Amino acid sequence: FGGAGILLTAPIGCGKTTLLMQLARDPAFTLLADDTPLTDRLGNIHPFPLLVRLGENSPFLENFRTDSLRPFKRRHYPPKYLVPCPSRGPDGPRVTRCSRLFLLKRSGGAPIIKKARLPEAAFELLRSLVVGAGVPQMAEYFLRPELSDVLAKARILGSRVRTAMALLRNCEPFRFYLSAEPESNARALKSFLAALPAANAPGKML
Repeated sequence: FGGAGILLTAPIGCGKTTLLMQLARDPAFTLLADDTPLTDRLGNIHPFPLLVRLGENSPFLENFRTDSLRPFKRRHYPPKYLVPCPSRGPDGPRVTRCSRLFLLKRSGGAPIIKKARLPEAAFELLRSLVVGAGVPQMAEYFLRPELSDVLAKARILGSRVRTAMALLRNCEPFRFYLSAEPESNARALKSFLAALPAANAPGKML
């Protein structure tokens, strides 16, 4: 948004994809990735256009042709459908410096965005990026009983720790309490971002 990269993190079922699909309708936003954003050790986000996963009751399913939907069965979770990734904006895919991190949480009232504390952001990046809890990347840590495999996994861990530290240095962390209405959440995020100083303004550390 406005040339600034944004990461949205939340536990499974919180509503990340629903919010992203709503934002994808707005030409002011460029969608880079859904469930698996690709970030590097400099804190950049790279386009990673995997198919978007929508739940059976998602209101966005009606926007896609039936023959473009692919059922996706999940162990221990309700099934979803894989749909084509929405347009990522007129400029196409590009590498973007991440400058804002939003920790999503469901709430019963209106959407609210507040400044988050650094330890909150650090814990979330430890959970979702370094450990990979709840996502396939966690399987990369499964070990074989060989020293070479232990060393390879240690390099993966070190790389993810460096990426998390770069994001903590570069990103302003916020708490985003989501309402039950996707449209309200998208409007609240856009208004909040539009009111912030430009991410690349003088004096902003990148």
